[in-house]
Amino acid sequence: MCHARLKDYNPEERMSWSELLQYNREFIRNQRRSTAYSWFPVFENARLTPVLLSLQDYGCLIIDARGGGNRIVQENPNAKTPGPWCEVMDRAYIRFLLPTDHPRIAMPSVRMLGMQLSSLKDIDMVYYYEYTEYEPGVIVPKTNKVRLARPVMTEEAFEEAETKAPSYKHFISTVRAKGPKSAGATTSKHRHAPTKDDLKSQKWTRCGDNELPVITEEDIEQGSQGKRGFGVELPVSKAVKPVIMSVAFKQWPPHPIGGDLAQLLEFTMLGVGMQPLFKEEDELRSKEAQHWHKVDGELTVEDAIAKRISELTLAANKD
Repeated sequence: MCHARLKDYNPEERMSWSELLQYNREFIRNQRRSTAYSWFPVFENARLTPVLLSLQDYGCLIIDARGGGNRIVQENPNAKTPGPWCEVMDRAYIRFLLPTDHPRIAMPSVRMLGMQLSSLKDIDMVYYYEYTEYEPGVIVPKTNKVRLARPVMTEEAFEEAETKAPSYKHFISTVRAKGPKSAGATTSKHRHAPTKDDLKSQKWTRCGDNELPVITEEDIEQGSQGKRGFGVELPVSKAVKPVIMSVAFKQWPPHPIGGDLAQLLEFTMLGVGMQPLFKEEDELRSKEAQHWHKVDGELTVEDAIAKRISELTLAANKD
């Protein structure tokens, strides 16, 4: 599988952020076997594909997602002696990267998105910067839920930072530690019983393999700058300096607002001034136009597109 990943994706390739978004669209559609952050497909629920692609139009690169829900199944139901029953419950969540240094994404919008998501009562969210270490975090007074950690600063930079604090680099989390009334980092749980009717009386077991990887600044590995989002440092990461966000419904299903976490995230992005400036059709049209500008010099964008369409049509007819 590692060989397949290396063959399908070269971490040293100098992609732009737009090109990486397009690469990831193909991965979400299962048109690619691997990507920068995974050796195997992670987007198995095809129902999520349209909403995840829509979110990428805003410039955020989705690295993991799951829809919420509850399912009950029986093991080996057609066997002579059917197996026990199992109930699985999933919390909806989305993890993504968003550039802080890109001409199509306003810096204030990135900062405001983190603050706005942290204020939503039905949402757990985590926000942190790719390129900084963090001081020990504290719970913000009067919020009783927001954990904030400042970037580690040198003594020389501290006085200036007090007046010009780079707030978009702060660590923010509203995830409470796991408890009876809190899901914590857990996004999936299950229970088993000999019969379907007995499931309700069984205790849940939380899946340790299905958790948000970071819920406090202490979960961020020291010295991991540049590798937090993708697992490897890409040239484009150094260029756009992304933040990493995790968003999940706070409670287990049934979720509020119809369980549509992606729609809630998109509405929040629009509310802080972000726009879908990375639409796939626009990106491809721009790429074709750039190609023909280089070849033919004085072609307009419209002429270049028309010419390219004509060439593709002729080629298809010959085939």
